[in-house]
Amino acid sequence: SAVYPCKNKEAGCGETFTVNDKDNHLAECLFQSRECPFRKLSGVNCPWTGTMSDIAVHILVEHESETAEMPEHFKVVLLDFVVGRPYRTVVLTFGELFYLVWETEGDFFRFGVFHFGPKNEYNDFIYGIKMGNSAEYVAVTRKCHSYLEGGLKDIQPGKCVTLHYGTVQECVGENGEFLCEIEIGKWKLEGFVLEEIQECLKVCVAICSSEPNPGSR
Repeated sequence: SAVYPCKNKEAGCGETFTVNDKDNHLAECLFQSRECPFRKLSGVNCPWTGTMSDIAVHILVEHESETAEMPEHFKVVLLDFVVGRPYRTVVLTFGELFYLVWETEGDFFRFGVFHFGPKNEYNDFIYGIKMGNSAEYVAVTRKCHSYLEGGLKDIQPGKCVTLHYGTVQECVGENGEFLCEIEIGKWKLEGFVLEEIQECLKVCVAICSSEPNPGSR
């Protein structure tokens, strides 16, 4: 069957494919023009467009205040944790950028980690989240997602961390802070132990809600 060059040939793509494979290729083409991931995932009105290889530089320069460099294993505290408020941050760890998002809607809490990179690489990474204390806690591990898949609303519940909000509410402190332990790894998690909470792990970042509580005035 006939093969065709990529429409991004002049930009540097040398791939060819059949007409049936066109859409699959463009979804992963490194030379395809992309919008800012923050626009896609957070609804931020960022006008930037560029190729996949330019995304990391754009985020680290233009969204520096929303990005934190982390070890692979760290703790996060969500401040004033309330149903309906999304919490988001970008972390740079072992040279890779990841978008972390916590959301609660109705009776459900969801958490996911999205890799900023080619779609064929996201399956190399896994993440774990642990919440609670030494006496009582919840621990879940999942494979990372590609930011090209969209946000949490586009991910099947079983593919991201999905818990009943009542379970999560038990882990919220008296002052409304929600502390969780997170690790992101390639192929495996080195320090994430399901059997215990890492009490000695220091909090690396505190995150405020990305938007006000809909019920607040």
